[in-house]
Amino acid sequence: MIERYATCNAWAEYFERREGVRISHMTIRDKLKKAEMVGKDGLSKIGQFFKGAYFSEQDVRQACGDSLSQLPQGNTDGFFWIDGARYASITTFSHLFKVDYQTIIFRLRKTAFHPIEGKGLDGKIMKIYAESVILELLGDMLDLGLVKIRKGGLADVGGVNYGTIGAVAHLLGVSPTTVSLRLATSGLTPLKGRGKNGKSSDLFPVPAVRELLADLLDPTLVQVGDDGFAMINKIRHGTRVFIANLLGISEPTVSSYLASSGIVPMKGKDKAGHPADLFPVPAVRELLNHLLDPDLPVCGPDGLVEIFGVRHGTIYALSHSLGISETAINSRIEKWRCPSLCGKNRSGQVFRLYPEPAILELCADLLDPTLVQVGDDGFAMINKIRHGTIPSLSRILGVAQGTIKKRLISLGLPPVKGKDKIGHPGNLYPEPAVRELCKDLIEKKASAKGGYTSGGKKPNPESK
Repeated sequence: MIERYATCNAWAEYFERREGVRISHMTIRDKLKKAEMVGKDGLSKIGQFFKGAYFSEQDVRQACGDSLSQLPQGNTDGFFWIDGARYASITTFSHLFKVDYQTIIFRLRKTAFHPIEGKGLDGKIMKIYAESVILELLGDMLDLGLVKIRKGGLADVGGVNYGTIGAVAHLLGVSPTTVSLRLATSGLTPLKGRGKNGKSSDLFPVPAVRELLADLLDPTLVQVGDDGFAMINKIRHGTRVFIANLLGISEPTVSSYLASSGIVPMKGKDKAGHPADLFPVPAVRELLNHLLDPDLPVCGPDGLVEIFGVRHGTIYALSHSLGISETAINSRIEKWRCPSLCGKNRSGQVFRLYPEPAILELCADLLDPTLVQVGDDGFAMINKIRHGTIPSLSRILGVAQGTIKKRLISLGLPPVKGKDKIGHPGNLYPEPAVRELCKDLIEKKASAKGGYTSGGKKPNPESK
């Protein structure tokens, strides 16, 4: 028996013309490649040589058996008609109903609905669902009574401009947090709207919100210029941040001194038009004059400097130098009122500098050289048992850190004292014990993923 050979293009034309089955030449080529079918060399009708481009009918039918089967085939719009009902892939329904693809997938996983197989115009096999099933799943998101939200979060309702909290905040130049706080006590009832992603949101009337924020929208408020400053009553005023940059002092330091200074700020607007407190520059300069001493010690690139033969540094620098967390140093400084001096970094900003010997004495219990330090992966072997920090255990087990903490507390499992990757003291827990403690969650997650691990690759829900 003579075996017929042809190119992928020729086979695609043959199947559509002779058998009424549409399958693209690209699909045929991909399936042959996946099946590791090897083509033969040959010449075209005009004598052009093609290497490995001709495949036997037997090989093509074997590789493309599923696509050549009598499965329902979709139309140019991506829909399948089966027994009078309309079917389509999740991608098609996502575009049709303007609902996020992942939202549909998430809801389908919570149901017992199963797809059937169909073929696209190119012959590729895909999973398709009945439209009635999708409508049932997305009923709350497809409520025709929901207002359609335009791009930008705004919508027109009866001639009145409505918007989401974020959109209204952006429109009025006020922070979303401020808008939320005012609305929480306003008694305004929002309308429900739906955006292009299918998600519903609360919409508030812009005029009513504008009235709620009237005190912040005063057109008489002075707005700072591009340099962050404004002249008020012939005195230069600025926000904390810009004054800090101007004087070369850290913003937290400026804020700390202003909080107890009694200097009353003027109400104004920052560069973005948002309400802001503006402080008189001369008064702030006088308040911080002692920090502007040009002879203040200047720290090196590591944040450390020697003063009267004693090494001093910022809390951040001492934390990295000694391997102790900033939180631990801060708490002990506040408790024991550790003495400090003012100094500058290389950019000229003023910080508090603390003597290293005093910090060593305050944190002596945290500097135990016998503590085991974890490796770059967050684990260390202790008595031949692998131990790790909670973040590291959370990463490899796929269980939330908060959940692990709660279970460890309820079990009363004592930790082993150690150090994290940068040398800060921390608690280490035995991996086998934590794995057993969270066994139900690990198995549940593996089951939900169909046996795929956290680092695995999920199959495409629409591909076979």
